[in-house]
Amino acid sequence: MTQRRNCQTFTAEVNGREYTFNAYTTSTRNGFCHTIKAYYWVECGYYDFTDTKVSYYNRTWERFEYESALSRAIEKCPKADQKALRDILIERKAQAKHEECAKFMAAFESAYKGLNEKSKETLANCVGNIETEAQAHAALGLAQVLNILQ
Repeated sequence: MTQRRNCQTFTAEVNGREYTFNAYTTSTRNGFCHTIKAYYWVECGYYDFTDTKVSYYNRTWERFEYESALSRAIEKCPKADQKALRDILIERKAQAKHEECAKFMAAFESAYKGLNEKSKETLANCVGNIETEAQAHAALGLAQVLNILQ
């Protein structure tokens, strides 16, 4: 069985229905796949109504992880609930991620401006190309430490 990683749950209540979207990532031979299992609450329990898979073969752009897979899963929901689900699960999540990134960039800019030229050179040599969110956070941490040490 393929190992699931980066499991996330997205929930929303629309028109009296409680929706749950369980998302996870698996590796494929040529890239990776985002899978979403969607449920909504009915009187006798949860009703499983869709599985959605989106395969990626190279890097792609999304405003937040699982955006494309969520969008496809929402398309399988009842038509009357789709717009509200999109607003709650995609647009609000994208706005929150945008605000989080803006705060991060402001913190990084502030830390970087406080560095002297030697510390900026040290930071550049240690960090290299930043490709992931984890690397960006590590770079910010290093810039903050260099500010303390200089």
